[in-house]
Amino acid sequence: MIPVPHLHEQLLAARLLIESGGKTSRALDAFAGWLLVGSAAFLAFLLAHQVIRLDVHSRSGWLLVIAALGTVVQKYLALLVASIAESYRIGREAGDAYLAAQRAEGGPVEFNITAYYAYVLAALFPLQRRLARPFLEKAARGDFLAGARFALKLGEVQGMIVLIDALLIICALAICLFMNQ
Repeated sequence: MIPVPHLHEQLLAARLLIESGGKTSRALDAFAGWLLVGSAAFLAFLLAHQVIRLDVHSRSGWLLVIAALGTVVQKYLALLVASIAESYRIGREAGDAYLAAQRAEGGPVEFNITAYYAYVLAALFPLQRRLARPFLEKAARGDFLAGARFALKLGEVQGMIVLIDALLIICALAICLFMNQ
């Protein structure tokens, strides 16, 4: 077994990063969905009541299209973060149950992490395997925070995309309202 420096601290930090990142990602995802739907409804209202002309809308339409594409990307990132958080939760529960069973038997706790990760990788499709391999290899070498750091970074990128989407939508609506004069 590979000696892991600060194992308990790493596991606690991983739990904090993944669970907080997952909750933040869910909140951002909900806000981004609300923002896109709300702005589309507002734009539809303005068009239906002829507050703005259709030609003005076409000038800002590309901003809304970019914002919609950004929302799709951030939804995918939210899905990845949620998947990582749920996988971590399931793995933690399974690991706790395994350790409790080993301790109840009174024998030494033995766990071949390299074999465990090989079994996990074998179950994944090639693309997911390619994405997961570096994080599992780092964990096998004792860096249990690699996946948690990645999940948090995905959430940060998701937050930036949501902010950019909000700015694009505000600009598009401003163009619709103020260029209508």
